Amino acid sequence: MGTNNMVPYIVLVLFIALIQIRKKTNLDEVDRTYFFALLVLFLFAALRGNGDGDYFAYLRFSTYVTSFRHVISPSVPVEIGFRFISYIVNTAGIHPQYVIMIMNAISLICVSVFIRKYSSDRVLSLLLFLPVYFQYDMHAARTAVAIGISLLGFGYIIDKKLVRFVITILIAATFHRTVLILLPLYFTRTIKIRAVPGILLLLIAIIATEIISVNTFAVTVLRSIGLVSMANRFEAYIGNVNFGYAFSILDPRLFISTGIFILSSYRLKNRNVTENVLINSALISSLIMVIFRDTTVFVVRLSGYYTIYTIILIPIILKRLYYIEHDCLNDIFSESLRKKCASFLVNYNLAKTTVVLFFCAYLGVYLYRFAVEYRLYFYN
Repeated sequence: MGTNNMVPYIVLVLFIALIQIRKKTNLDEVDRTYFFALLVLFLFAALRGNGDGDYFAYLRFSTYVTSFRHVISPSVPVEIGFRFISYIVNTAGIHPQYVIMIMNAISLICVSVFIRKYSSDRVLSLLLFLPVYFQYDMHAARTAVAIGISLLGFGYIIDKKLVRFVITILIAATFHRTVLILLPLYFTRTIKIRAVPGILLLLIAIIATEIISVNTFAVTVLRSIGLVSMANRFEAYIGNVNFGYAFSILDPRLFISTGIFILSSYRLKNRNVTENVLINSALISSLIMVIFRDTTVFVVRLSGYYTIYTIILIPIILKRLYYIEHDCLNDIFSESLRKKCASFLVNYNLAKTTVVLFFCAYLGVYLYRFAVEYRLYFYN
């Protein structure tokens, strides 16, 4: 994409990067900045009038749902959640773009609730969310909604409420069935995988998938159980030049996910249940990238459900790098703790600046390679 067409994206990234700079730790001020940034992200995605194929497919599919019969009928090739929103929009007689707007609103509201509840640095989490935002909210809104809703089930993993977690994932599946791959995360809550075993697991996965093609294995299994039609559709899908190309083992997304797993494993040795689930999610994200690397679209669609948790994990790592008991990031602390907190904040902000600069550079490369021209929908 040309440099001029990147200007809106660059402005957005710089805005989210600049709000990381703040002198006060007053929670009200942080919340105002945080919610204003969320509003900007919503408007940027909701008012867009361009995107990869999914954007235009959404607009087209939404026009097919003109009665409630279409909502409950699988004849429209999208999940029932999308069909229901399309039905509401068409019944109201408003522009199909509102389907996109509603999905973006659901996604960002869910992400906002998750960040506000679990992040120790909300505005930093927003910056870390941008790769997911550009990949899904801007182009694959159904997946973005499924990711967002699934985050609401995180607390049920921590509190050991399996039924409620499954119900949350099933609700998310009404927008994209791929979210079902998140179900195993529940059962990892008490499994503590250290850095070395995790790296060995990744190496085994790399070697195994060099010997056995996951795509070939999937087609063989489908045919062997009599699902010939599904096997044929699967083969056609992975054979499509737009979707079926391989995911590089040297892709920076794999290195970032694995690096976060390794760093968090070493830093958070005495991890609690929340931290353990977050660390495991980073490892599973890397495993998905390795196991499904025959087809990039599977990597992109599936790993996002686990990668999203790093927006909470990274602030935890930064905070624990210079750990002290008092929460200097958010609380109004007493005079006796000011010197101790001042030292913490200096070190924390230096580490945070490094993370911000790294992710801004990464976003610049990502947008240069993958972003499409930004334009407002009412100019189409």
